[in-house]
Amino acid sequence: MTPSAKRAPHADRVAALQSRIDEALPSLVEGRTPAALYDAVEHVLRTDGKRIRPILLLLVAESYGTSVERALPAALAVEVFHNFTLVHDDLMDEDEERRGAPTVHVKWNPGTAVLTGDLMMGLSYDLLGQVDEADAEALYSVYHPMVEHLCAG
Repeated sequence: MTPSAKRAPHADRVAALQSRIDEALPSLVEGRTPAALYDAVEHVLRTDGKRIRPILLLLVAESYGTSVERALPAALAVEVFHNFTLVHDDLMDEDEERRGAPTVHVKWNPGTAVLTGDLMMGLSYDLLGQVDEADAEALYSVYHPMVEHLCAG
């Protein structure tokens, strides 16, 4: 077998985690109203992405003996937050496409893009609120400073 044909030792696990995340993300907003806003959020969450951040979070959690189900809300929060920043970034940079799909401000309008990003930021905090109480303080102690750091550049 050539080196390029070798499969990474954890590739199946990473693929399984990516599938779990890809399934969970759209379910966060399915059937929610107002549809005009949640359709845009679902559009963002359904676009293909590598899901590196939540996968890494889940792998680290597993390495410390935490189940995927227990860590999943935090992993989804990280991914939703990351995507919220992309919605706003696309608007600021006037990008027309992301991951092969039209950006929110192109498919809908700039106002919807701002509200979509804002809603996704709120959703990320809501997801953090679903973690076990024992984990919540530690997560919040790094999450908000991360937000400040990101916004400050």
